[in-house]
This record gives sequence, structure tokens and C-alpha cells, in this order.
Amino acid sequence: MAREALDEADVALGPAHDGGYYLIAMSGPHDVFRGIPMSTSLVMQLTVDLAQRQGLKVDALETLFDVDEWPDLVRLARLLRADNSLAPVTFAHPATLKEFV
Repeated sequence: MAREALDEADVALGPAHDGGYYLIAMSGPHDVFRGIPMSTSLVMQLTVDLAQRQGLKVDALETLFDVDEWPDLVRLARLLRADNSLAPVTFAHPATLKEFV
């Protein structure tokens, strides 16, 4: 998805439900992080704004959740227990599931 988005865009972002993003892909070394206050609900929008001010085309992928807090990790572990094909390498890591669920 991200790779294909870069056929048309300079920056591809995977928006997270919390206002951040779970993925960023770029066609080159673009300066889209400078001055962005991370771990805030404005990260995604501020990143898009900064990229667009530089004349970069931005593509947003599917909105999903990211894993940056304990409840997110528990949610991921539960999803993988239900369907480990979503992330088989992560599922294979024993600590990912046994300690969190």
C-alpha cells in the first residue's frame, strides 16, 4: 500500500486513530519532522501541513491504530491471537502474546 502510494505521492502516511500515524513512507529524504510535537493528537495534521508547505504531495492510507501505549499493545496481542496471519513475525515473538493477554 505505502509503496504503491509513492508512485503518485512524495509522502505516504498511515493515520492512527489517536491523531498520529502508524506508518510514514517517503520517496526521498524529506524534512517533514522538524518542529512537530510528537505524541500529540496533532502529529498527523502538522506533518501533512509541513509536507504540503514544501510542495510535497501527501497520500493518506487506511486509518488504523498504532502501538505506543500499553492498551494498544494489549489490543494488538488480542488481534493476533484471533488472526495471526495479520502479522506472523510479530505473532511468533513469544512475549508479544503471553505477557500481555
